[in-house]
This record gives sequence, C-alpha cells and structure tokens, in this order.
Amino acid sequence: MSPVLPLPAPWIDGLPRDVRGFVVPAEAGWEDGAPVLAKVGQDRKVALGMRRACGVCGFVLPKGRAVYRAFAQVDAAHIRMHEREQSHDDSGPLHLSCVLYSAMVCPYLRERTARMSRTGINPGGRRGTRAAVIGFAGFGLLVPMHAYKSSQPAMPKFAYVQMVEDIPYVDGADLTDRYEAAVRSDRNIIDMSVPRMFWTGEEPPDLKRALRADVKAISRRAENSEFVYTQMIENEGEFGALPL
Repeated sequence: MSPVLPLPAPWIDGLPRDVRGFVVPAEAGWEDGAPVLAKVGQDRKVALGMRRACGVCGFVLPKGRAVYRAFAQVDAAHIRMHEREQSHDDSGPLHLSCVLYSAMVCPYLRERTARMSRTGINPGGRRGTRAAVIGFAGFGLLVPMHAYKSSQPAMPKFAYVQMVEDIPYVDGADLTDRYEAAVRSDRNIIDMSVPRMFWTGEEPPDLKRALRADVKAISRRAENSEFVYTQMIENEGEFGALPL
C-alpha cells in the first residue's frame, strides 16, 4: 500500500514538481534543464544560506528561531554523542514544517529500509531504523580556510550551533501530528509577501550574480577574521565558521 502523503503547506505548495510529482527543494541540483533531487546544488546552497533562506521553500528563516535538518540514524546518533554544541552538514537550514514535510515525502527519509541512490549524496547509504529531525539554535557557513583567496574557492559547508530539539522517528507517518502543528506555527513566521529564493536551470544569471556577491562578502569577512571558531573536518582540512 502506498503511504498517505501530507498536503504541502502554502509556502511549499507553490514550488515546482519533478516528472514524478515530487516537490523540488530550493537547494536541489539541476542537470540538463531538470532538477535532480538526489543532489544539492552547491551554488544554490550558498546563495540560500547567505540570505537566511530555507533550503526547501526558499523563504526567509527568521533570526532568533531554531533551524532544522533531517539526519539518518548514524548521523543523528553522532550529533547527539559528539556534536551537540557545534555540528556541521553539507546542506543548509530549513523551517520545521519544511523539514518535516521532507521527512514524510522523500522516499529516503520516509522509509526505515531506504538507501540513497548510487549517485549524489552518500551513494548507497542506509537511512537506518531510527532517523531524526534535529533543531539548532543558530547556523553559519563553514569556509575552507584560505580558500577564499583562490580564484576558484571551495564551497562552504554549514555550521550548526547548539542542538535544541531532537525528534526521532521510524517512519515518515510518525511525524503527522508534529507536521500539522509546525504548519500552524510556521504560518506566523514565514513571510510569503516577498519573493522566495528559487532558481531554475543549471546556471541562471541571477544566481551567478548572487554567488559572485556572496564570494566577495565571504572573502571580506574572512579577511577581517570574523570566524567564530575553526574546526578540522576529516579528509577536508580546517574550516572557519562565519555566523549568519
């Protein structure tokens, strides 16, 4: 039997769909004119993060409110045990309603037996029996140290600070009540009167302009030593955290 999927909130419902009917997140990668949901668009994630925009709906994440990501079982356990104060992830922050919707409709996040596709993020990786949506008090960019001086700087990761909420689940349907409550709550904080941050296609001109501006801003802040802290990431070297 096919799972009963939730109705998208108004700020999600306006997003484009892929050929299968899945909502296309703002941070999704694009290839050959089509979205690839298994990949994160590296340019998009930086442009969204620099503007404090949600990686799903593209609307602004208000300051002073928790931000969220969904994690597979192993990653969630690692954060609980070792990274409750300072964590990091390749992808950007989301509203609670947006991440819960994703966890309920994305086949990988929804199903306890799911594996990632052989392409994209963590090829073939298992979701695990007990995944989790985790909330953090704040976030920033993790910039590869000195990479901003290169003509082709490496893409940042995201820093997440102070774990404030932990929502474990087995199946996506377990999140139904929490999702409905989050939609009611997020209605009060998501401003749909302004354009959402969303770009279609591989290299739209306005995304290129945004990224050029972001690289300059990141470089300027890094040169002014605005790093909150630095950390070593295995096999990738030292990164400096810039708050957003």
